Amino acid sequence: MLQMKSYIVVISALLCASAYAQSVEVSYQQKHATVQLREMAHTNVLAKGHDNVSHTFSCVPMKTVLATVQAPNGDNLRGAGVSLVLLASAKDNYHAAFTLAELDESIGDKPVFVCDKQDGEALSASDGPVRLVVPSDKRPARWVRMLTSLEIQRPQT
Repeated sequence: MLQMKSYIVVISALLCASAYAQSVEVSYQQKHATVQLREMAHTNVLAKGHDNVSHTFSCVPMKTVLATVQAPNGDNLRGAGVSLVLLASAKDNYHAAFTLAELDESIGDKPVFVCDKQDGEALSASDGPVRLVVPSDKRPARWVRMLTSLEIQRPQT
């Protein structure tokens, strides 16, 4: 009986770790959020990845993720806000940058997605558990694998 309880504890710990792993830390000024992707509405996105093959990704739009820290958008994105930069960081220290203006629907309208599934399956260990997908980029250089955080920053002067 003790051995069975040990297995249950280990399985529960693995399930919790797996569920938590599908999150991303988001920050803007003094606001911080741990975004749990599984709790957000997903959309399917068709895009060609590094293998040059079209895949269907299950994703949350970036604007939805950034709304969790009240990032400026629409008419509120003006003046100094137009120079704000979004830094996407990965577990392996890979980074990619976007301006908020290019992501905003009222200015640049570049669709970017935070994804946790590819072709109906959880992302592989080398890609996930969370990644960015930027379907309109000609090369997937800003498709950040193993995404851990999204931080909105002012550019260094």
